[in-house]
Amino acid sequence: MKYNRWYSAALGLFVVTGLFAEDTKSAATWPDATEQQIREEVFGLRLRVARELKGDAGGEKFLRREFESRPSTEAKAYMAWISFYSAGWGMPSLADPRRGKELAEAAIAEGSTVAMDVYGRALLQGLVPGAKPAEAIPWLEKAAAAGVPRSLGRLGCLKVQGWNTPKDVAGGIELAIRAAELGMPDNLNELGLSAEKGANGDKTKLQSAFRLYALAARHDNGEAWRRLLELGKTHPAALLLTRIERVRMANNAVWMMPVKGKEYVKELASMASDDPEAQVELGVSHLDGYYAKRDYPRARELFQNAAGKGNEDARFYLAKMRLLGFATPREPAALEDIRLLAEAGNVRAASYYAFIHYWGSSDVPGLKKDEAVAFRFVRQAAEKGDVWALANLGFCYLHGIGTAKNNALAAKVYWQAFLRGYKDGLEKTISLLKFIE
Repeated sequence: MKYNRWYSAALGLFVVTGLFAEDTKSAATWPDATEQQIREEVFGLRLRVARELKGDAGGEKFLRREFESRPSTEAKAYMAWISFYSAGWGMPSLADPRRGKELAEAAIAEGSTVAMDVYGRALLQGLVPGAKPAEAIPWLEKAAAAGVPRSLGRLGCLKVQGWNTPKDVAGGIELAIRAAELGMPDNLNELGLSAEKGANGDKTKLQSAFRLYALAARHDNGEAWRRLLELGKTHPAALLLTRIERVRMANNAVWMMPVKGKEYVKELASMASDDPEAQVELGVSHLDGYYAKRDYPRARELFQNAAGKGNEDARFYLAKMRLLGFATPREPAALEDIRLLAEAGNVRAASYYAFIHYWGSSDVPGLKKDEAVAFRFVRQAAEKGDVWALANLGFCYLHGIGTAKNNALAAKVYWQAFLRGYKDGLEKTISLLKFIE
């Protein structure tokens, strides 16, 4: 189990109070799902792995074989998806909107949440013959209530716009953030584009667009990265966010080439910003010593400045330094401060608290290993999209650490970790699929 150094921060300009808007509170607790949802997720993993290993043609061959040999609910749902969106899957020969409508409705009748999501999207975009776009809302709401990331994000955009649903900007952004945490950041980028286009010189709206792009980029949206980099050429606020996110990425991505990470840290440091997020990331760089000179007093100074402005990550790092005796005497009581931060939802604190309880006394002499605590908090961090927590959670499900062994859930979270840059996730997913019926 590895300790991650990354976290999900709030947007800053938006007040987000919970995980779901009112109409999606019934969503299943991640990553658990119904038996049907698990079957669909495993089927989707097999299809995606086939494409990853053998290209679009390999994916199409897999789908045709499965659909023709035994048209299960999940096979119908994915064939419906590709019938509507064949170009996006690289399978143009399977384009057939009428077949998509028929198969989606059949799969929905059998309990498919994938089909609900696909059907809602197709309705919204006018792809369903003889139907109106407004008919999409109930299906998107049902899929969002079941925890389907794409529907959460899509419904979030509609709420921000007030399109055939009560307008709720904060609630809509909240849903888009949740979708991004679950691996679907596209709608955050879409909201950023909308905010930018609607700014018309309004600096507050433009800053909101920068923040949305930054959060989408943090969750690996390439378009958001490109837009943020472009805006950084003419807007200092966008440039600062770009550099903060680059250093955050460096602090998290232990596979990054040192020369590149050092370049990112140097760029951010050159701005001499008093932004608390910038101070935290520079502090982490000095604390870890990967991309900047290890300097505990300087790290503590930066964390203290950021903590004074209310930054919770800075509070975590100050507590960690006290716990480990970095530039200060060891304070075992600091572990309680870390626990409280983790309990309150701080991702970095949760991930570290899980780490020390799995490895026992590796960092804290005398601390007993507690697999249940490790599982609880690593899952909490993974649910926010933390890449190392995802990898660690897969490890927990694979080996039954703090929970029952579950190959399907292990494969699911390993794949999500792979998509976020954990290279071993693909191999682990492929291996696990062999043991799932």
